[in-house]
Amino acid sequence: MAEPPALDAPVAGLGDAEALAKAWLLELIAARPLGEAARLPTERLGADGPALVAAVIGALVSDRELERLSPEGDLGGLAAAAGSIAGAGGPAEVVAALERLRSVVWAAIERTAPGPPPRHLAGRLAHVCAKVVEAALAAGGSRAAPAEPPRDDELARIRVARTGEGPLWVEALKRQLADGLRSGRRFALLLVDLDSTERVRLAGADEAAAAFARIGRAVREHVRRADVVAHEDDGRVWVIAGDTGRGGAKALALRIADAVEAAASLHGAALTVSVGIAVYPDDGREAVALTGQAEEGMYAARAAGTRVGGGPEPEGPPQGGVRSGPWALG
Repeated sequence: MAEPPALDAPVAGLGDAEALAKAWLLELIAARPLGEAARLPTERLGADGPALVAAVIGALVSDRELERLSPEGDLGGLAAAAGSIAGAGGPAEVVAALERLRSVVWAAIERTAPGPPPRHLAGRLAHVCAKVVEAALAAGGSRAAPAEPPRDDELARIRVARTGEGPLWVEALKRQLADGLRSGRRFALLLVDLDSTERVRLAGADEAAAAFARIGRAVREHVRRADVVAHEDDGRVWVIAGDTGRGGAKALALRIADAVEAAASLHGAALTVSVGIAVYPDDGREAVALTGQAEEGMYAARAAGTRVGGGPEPEGPPQGGVRSGPWALG
C-alpha cells in the first residue's frame, strides 16, 4: 500500500499543541456517559497529550517526523502509549480515541486554512493517525488489560460486538484469504461507518436501535446473498464481497451510502455513512492490512466529504494531483 506523502500543508497556524490537546480531551469527555467522565486520566493527558498532538501535526508535513512515531523512532513510546493517554479501555476505544484526535486536528486545519485544505492532506492525516493506532494496539496501550490472553489469530484487532456474528466474520475472512491465495480471485472488504454515531446515541436507546436497524437493512438489501455482513454495536458494518474488484466495490459502496441516506433518519434529518474500501490482493494479503486500509479509506472519505474512499490509485495520481495511499473515490 502506497504511503501518503508528506505535503506542504496549512499547519503552521493551528495554534499550540496544548490547546488542541484540550479540545481532544473535551471530545473524549463528550463521548462518555457522564458517570464515566471522571475515569479519564486527565493528568496523564495533560502531561503527554500536547506532545502526542505535536507529533501528529509534525508527521503531516515530514516523513522524518512520521518515522519518529515508528517503534524504532524516538517517539515510538509516545505513540505506543496513545491508548493509555486517552484512557482507552481496549482496542475499540483506542481506535475511537485516535479518530477523535484526527477530527480535532482536521477541524483546526479547516478553521485556519486560507482556502480549502489540500485534497490529499485528509489522507495523510488519516494515515498518521492509523500509524499511531497501530503502534498503540501492538503495544496493548490501554488503561485496562484484557482479562484473558489475546487470541492468536490476526483478527484480534477487529471489533465485532454482536455475539454470534464474530465467528462467521472471522471464518469468512479467513476463507476468502485462503481462497484468494489458491485461486487468485479478488475480493473486496468494505467498512460502512455511521457519520453521526454520538448524535444517534444521545437521541435515546429506542431511537438509536431503530436507526441502527434501518442502516443494517439498507446494507443487507444491496449486497448479494453470498456476501458476508457483520454488524458492530456502534453504527459500523463490515462487508466481504467475493469476486469483486475496486470498480465493483466502489459501485457497491455508493449504492449502500445512497440507500442508508434514503432509509435512515433521525428527527427528520437523514443519516449518512462513510465507506472505506480494501481489495485483495491489491491492498494487502493479510487481514490486518486489509482492515487497516478500509479503515484509513473510511477516515479519508469522511474528512474529504467524498463518502467513499480506499486503496491506492490504480493508474497514477489524478491530473495535477499527488499520489496518496487512502485514495478518495468521489
